[in-house]
Amino acid sequence: MVYYDADGGEGTMCGNGGRCAVAYAKHLGVLQNDDCNFMACDGPHFATIDTTNEVTLKMKNVERIVTHAEIFKECIPLGAYGIQQQTQRTRSGNKIEHYFLDTGSPHHVCFVRDLDTFDVEKYGSLIRNHPYYKDINGSNVNFVSDRCDFPNELCVRTFECGVEHETFSCGTGSVASAIVAAYVGLAPNSGISPPELEDVDNIERSPEGCIDKMDADLCSSECLNHQSPYVDSVVKTANGTRKLATNSDIIKTTTWVVHTKGGTLTVTWNKISHEQLYSEIYLKGPAVKVFEGEYFI
Repeated sequence: MVYYDADGGEGTMCGNGGRCAVAYAKHLGVLQNDDCNFMACDGPHFATIDTTNEVTLKMKNVERIVTHAEIFKECIPLGAYGIQQQTQRTRSGNKIEHYFLDTGSPHHVCFVRDLDTFDVEKYGSLIRNHPYYKDINGSNVNFVSDRCDFPNELCVRTFECGVEHETFSCGTGSVASAIVAAYVGLAPNSGISPPELEDVDNIERSPEGCIDKMDADLCSSECLNHQSPYVDSVVKTANGTRKLATNSDIIKTTTWVVHTKGGTLTVTWNKISHEQLYSEIYLKGPAVKVFEGEYFI
């Protein structure tokens, strides 16, 4: 699958686009069975489709969440920040925290108080074009509010690169938002205990722009300028090498329901103990035919 943004440029992984591609392949008869494998820019993906056109897509592993305590604090008015500030297990005292992770596409996540009236266009554009993200040509930006009436549910609005506006639903952004919500301890019994992390705002970068100075073969898992390799159930040991995870390394499976303007998605993953590794990530939701047409050339 090759995904093109609204501006005509080739984009990064699109979770909802991947699900729709599977549903369309099934509609055309290209997909004979109820499951398939395909390649995208971030690596291989596996998907299934049921009789109601619910498509479940396996996403790439998430190997690191980068926490920013200061660098983005001027981008959003202080009074707009949400419940996350009362619930997170912060490593920076009372500082406002923003988060970055790669779910196949780069995603910035922060929590806001009144999501329905929040100016996604204004503040999303400020963060998307922030100088910090210059080397990766900007980041998608997700504004998140929890749904307090139901555990493990979120509402998300996303400002997308390439579109340069808010979109109705973002699959990779929903994955990013759910993982960060669990990471900060937003919901009870989320099974997540965030490890102690250093504040990356003041870390010296290497000449290549890497957040951490390390061997080249490990750079891609820790660096904003490289996409993480697709690996299944791999943990990193204390000396920096990788090993296959065992059953004892997996804490539990966590599920979140994410509400977007375009519909509702479900995100599920396994969390690896003692490591900031999220594996077996699945994005599930409907893929509905909206229209058809003919193009004459």
